[in-house]
Amino acid sequence: VAFKGGKARAEYRWVRGQLSPTHFDALYELDRARVEPETGNLLTKEATLNEASSKGLFGDLSISLGPFVETRASYQYLSGNGEDDRCLGAEASLKPVFLKTIPRLSHADAFFQDRKRVSRSGRLDLKPDRLFGCRVGVKPVKGLLVVWEVRYTYEPDETGGFRRRRILNLQSHMKF
Repeated sequence: VAFKGGKARAEYRWVRGQLSPTHFDALYELDRARVEPETGNLLTKEATLNEASSKGLFGDLSISLGPFVETRASYQYLSGNGEDDRCLGAEASLKPVFLKTIPRLSHADAFFQDRKRVSRSGRLDLKPDRLFGCRVGVKPVKGLLVVWEVRYTYEPDETGGFRRRRILNLQSHMKF
């Protein structure tokens, strides 16, 4: 459904087989393989896939905030086999028209993803299924794009709590 300044979409989803809706998500590079502390064995994310059947809703909303910013949010709630899969995502980006006013800047985005529900207290608890950060693209010279991305997530610490983990990703793209 399109409306002035945005669009909304809702879907009913039904998934059956060896599939996890969040398998190839933004955290895939971090959790595609891990070492089991008890055994020391390597466990891949693919090995955790089970036969499953889930169904539920997915919704997506995009809104333009004037000439400067475009926003997008999505929410998915699937249930089945005694488990719930909830995923909340949001992104805000500077629009190309606004970016043209800033020399050498190609894009700037901020993002947030949470694969589980906010706690009953309403707080955003620290956990490894949360990811947030920003991306900035700069064109220092013709034919070269440098993308700087900072991601934050949380990992377990020695005290049984969580500590914030920062991941810096620097990329360059060249056109000849």
